[in-house]
Amino acid sequence: MVDVYSLGNVYYAMLTRKYPFQGDKPKKAIQKVKDGKRAPLPDDVANSNDKSIIALIKAMELSQAQNSNERPSATELVKFLVDALHEITK
Repeated sequence: MVDVYSLGNVYYAMLTRKYPFQGDKPKKAIQKVKDGKRAPLPDDVANSNDKSIIALIKAMELSQAQNSNERPSATELVKFLVDALHEITK
């Protein structure tokens, strides 16, 4: 499930063009994650009405669940995103 969490970081980078906690020292970033904190999204992303951005945010949030048992599998994420794509392109 660590790979799924990392996939959430990829989604974050796609949405923001930055790495999560960019500028923080690695130990500080790791501690933030352990404390349940996640890198904030810029307001324009967080408040977007674009259905594709909303779907990526949801996929990111699912991927980065604090409890690894609550994270979806990569297959479940693919299904979620394919379903979202079908909704968007109707």
